[in-house]
Amino acid sequence: MGSGERTEGENLTYRAQLSTLSETSVRINKCLDLSALIDTLPVGIVIIDVVTGTLSTVNPEASRLAGDLLTPGQSMGHFLKTISVRRGDGRMLSLEEHPVARAASAGETIRAADVEIRIRGGRRVTALMNARPILTDDGGVEWLVVTLQDLAPLEDLVRRRSDLALDADRRTRGREPQSILVVDDDTQTLRRVNDFLTGEGYHPRVTANPHEIPGLLEKHRPALVLLDLVLTGTDGVDVMTDVITDPDLPVIFLSAYAHEEAIARALDAGAADYVVKPFAPAELSARIRAALRRRKERENPVPEDPFVLGDLRIDFKGRKVTIAGRPIHLTRLEYRLMVELSSDAGRLKTSGDLLRRVWDTLDSTDTRRLRTTVKKIRRKLGDDANNPTYILNQPGEGYRLGDIEDPDVET
Repeated sequence: MGSGERTEGENLTYRAQLSTLSETSVRINKCLDLSALIDTLPVGIVIIDVVTGTLSTVNPEASRLAGDLLTPGQSMGHFLKTISVRRGDGRMLSLEEHPVARAASAGETIRAADVEIRIRGGRRVTALMNARPILTDDGGVEWLVVTLQDLAPLEDLVRRRSDLALDADRRTRGREPQSILVVDDDTQTLRRVNDFLTGEGYHPRVTANPHEIPGLLEKHRPALVLLDLVLTGTDGVDVMTDVITDPDLPVIFLSAYAHEEAIARALDAGAADYVVKPFAPAELSARIRAALRRRKERENPVPEDPFVLGDLRIDFKGRKVTIAGRPIHLTRLEYRLMVELSSDAGRLKTSGDLLRRVWDTLDSTDTRRLRTTVKKIRRKLGDDANNPTYILNQPGEGYRLGDIEDPDVET
């Protein structure tokens, strides 16, 4: 047998080796193709080795979304802390409640969960998360494939489509739609309210970041604000009183909290209304129309000259109140009451009229909120309730700012 000849057994071995090499080559090529696909997808992908409890793969998009906080080899616990989940009532889920933890332990598939990616410096990114467990033959979870889709491009697309639709609506109807600012860190609520307002003919401006509110107020001059009661890192009532400084701008709270204390706190701070989640679109539409109607009924031209009563000065254009030059910080509600009293200075304003004009209520019997607000204003002005200089009351009837015969009253 020549050197170039092989026995039948050798041929079988050779063909088997070729077959093995071919299969290995195919597997390698498939892995290379899959790796290339994972690295180029515009969706964040994180593969978790559940057996070792570590991250096996983190593609470039996942690293971009998490600001390089996720890298292969890190623990699954680190992932759970970086990719956090917020409930509708604003509460952050614990690590045990986290959907990925449930998927890893129970083998359940997670679909379309809104998550919040926390990045260094306090910045955060919202994303849509899916998680698919890969099971062993005996039913245990071996791997977990997690995808993260950045919602910012989708929200931008929704805004652009909304702008185009509203531009077309303006051209056909010949009128400018009213702008409404929506602030909520629940992305599902933002999308739902955005679509609803667009369909109602409004011009929605939505944000999940309360730090963007001043710029959006300045740029878009909304006619109304829809504000979540619980926001990341801050409180909605504080945002209304400290950031949304225009007391005539109606604020309607959207909240999963239905507690009477929370509702009373928001309304007493000057909110136009309070809507409990989940809400019907028809209900929200009616509340918005009512708040805008009340604002229009209450609107008066801003006086050119300030109101002066002794040391008290109300600068209407600057929305400032001072006593002997010292600034007095009033809440939205307190300022509205002072403006209402100063509009007819020296003359009695009945409790019913003040409740209707300032609190937008027809119930003239509940004067507790009026008395409480007057008490707070007097304390800030340094006014003695037993012998008041500025806000005078006529028991059982109402209040007036100064006396009509007072020579110090200037209007």
